[in-house]
Amino acid sequence: MKKSIITFLCMAVIGIGSVAVPTYAMDTEIQMTQESETDVITETDEIITNILETEMTVVTVSETITETENEIVPEPVIETEDETITETTLEIAIETLEETEETEETEEESESTEESEDVVETVDMYRLYNPNSGEHFYTGTLAERNHLISVGWNYEGIGWKAPVTGETVYRLYNPNVGDHHYTLNASERDHLVSVGWNYEGIGWYSDSEKSVPIYRLYNPNAVTGTHHYTATYAEAKYLESVGWNYEGIGWYSSEGASGDSVNPPEVPEEDEKTIGEQKVDMYVDQILKEVNNKLYGSYKWCVNNITYKKLPIPMIPPAGYTEDEYYAVYAYENRQGNCYCYAAAFYQLALELGYDAEFIQGKVGMAAGGTGPHGWVEIHVNGGTYVCDPDAEYETGRNAYMVTYSSAPFKYYK
Repeated sequence: MKKSIITFLCMAVIGIGSVAVPTYAMDTEIQMTQESETDVITETDEIITNILETEMTVVTVSETITETENEIVPEPVIETEDETITETTLEIAIETLEETEETEETEEESESTEESEDVVETVDMYRLYNPNSGEHFYTGTLAERNHLISVGWNYEGIGWKAPVTGETVYRLYNPNVGDHHYTLNASERDHLVSVGWNYEGIGWYSDSEKSVPIYRLYNPNAVTGTHHYTATYAEAKYLESVGWNYEGIGWYSSEGASGDSVNPPEVPEEDEKTIGEQKVDMYVDQILKEVNNKLYGSYKWCVNNITYKKLPIPMIPPAGYTEDEYYAVYAYENRQGNCYCYAAAFYQLALELGYDAEFIQGKVGMAAGGTGPHGWVEIHVNGGTYVCDPDAEYETGRNAYMVTYSSAPFKYYK
């Protein structure tokens, strides 16, 4: 800028000093021209001096501006509707906002993961009915359901929703009567296989969280379709009212037939029995009706209706049974068993009749010498102890009802 001003002034001066003069006047006006040139030079020197002074003034002003620019200047501010924040504060606020958004995204992902983990994968359990045999059938396989429908079974809808993992529910088939059975109990499965049922593998799974109970009922008057399973409490109670025996909870589903995991009405206290207790009650009630609630009639029922069968000693009861309950139910259902089955069957009948009875597992003397394991019943009456041994009477034909130890046909060792 300073250089341009000087250049412009110099050019102006040079232009003034170089004004062309006509030739015819040059000779007569030489002296005047020389004097004019001197005056112009003087004026030019004054102009240059002024220019230099002006330049120095510009330099001084420029230095002043430069010094002013080097001074500490407050940070520019940005005004908002609510508050005024500096650029530094804004940067911090932006970083904080980004961290907050990342945290919220992480929490949302965590909540989404937790919700996904809470979702239990299930399979629909189809319920079908055979109008010819009276059997209800349950399957999680769509192709099997469709096949049964095609051969005359009635489709009754979704019985419940089973989880894809959990405790195993076993499926069995009785080829003699054409009936299916389902159980959570491996011992019950093994027992049914041992008496002729075909094991068909895993039917489905029981919910480990025990969300919705599946009620198990038994029809003592049926040959096929003897068992029924339902997630509907009202249906279970209705069947019980018309003669079915309630056998407790068979297993658990993740969701009921409606797809809603709602708790059914509370089961009455009297129904809170083990499956062993329920089965014993059922069979004992039937037998006592046959024998008119007589102790001797109960004893003779065991002698006449159970045949001897060699079985493992001891027999390990499945879950839900005591040892004596399992022996008794085995005898009631199969009408056969070893000495423990005879004794347990009579023992349960005597208890129901109100007698002070005791199931004994001891030993007896053997004809070949030595002793062998044996089971019998003690009845305590009027301070006396009497032996009742239906197996001994069945095998020897000798009376073993309400005898004392001294008059009993065997030598007993407790």
